[in-house]
Amino acid sequence: MALGWYEYTTFDVQEYQHFEKVENGDLNWVVPGKFIAFSGPLNVTDRYGSFTPDDYVPIFKRMGVSLVVRLNKP
Repeated sequence: MALGWYEYTTFDVQEYQHFEKVENGDLNWVVPGKFIAFSGPLNVTDRYGSFTPDDYVPIFKRMGVSLVVRLNKP
């Protein structure tokens, strides 16, 4: 809160609850407007369906994401 990363009066609980679900991308802001962490992309279909890089593109565009750094398998 001291850094301004969380403001309870503007925090969107519904958006948070939506995107934290695996079937909606399993992503959350770590530093609002700067850094998002997410679990995907998946290249296989599982019980939630497949959340591929193409599925993330519209979400990232809407959120203003311009760079993705992948820290898992290539």
